[in-house]
Amino acid sequence: MQFGKRRGSKVGRQSETLVRDTLQKLKDSGKISDFEEVDEPGRDFIILLLDGSNFDLEVKSSYKRAKAHKKKYKTPVVVTRNPWSKLSEPERELFIESIEKNILKLLP
Repeated sequence: MQFGKRRGSKVGRQSETLVRDTLQKLKDSGKISDFEEVDEPGRDFIILLLDGSNFDLEVKSSYKRAKAHKKKYKTPVVVTRNPWSKLSEPERELFIESIEKNILKLLP
């Protein structure tokens, strides 16, 4: 069981890193004002929108975990479905573009 927890924690960190990089890309392109990584129960990031309002975001690496999260919290969830293997740079960029589209769909 311990191995599974460590692997899950690693996958979670990888997913959060991909979302952090995606949010930085959104900030750099002027689509959001800023963001902060908070890693609190129910939310992983606070996004500062262009209108000055805040938007909480939770990151999950599976739809099963996202479903469980939605039962407990109201925070919107982005699911990364993080691959187990290391991504090449072109694959990583495509993955970040996919995450970006999903985040933009969630924003008001």
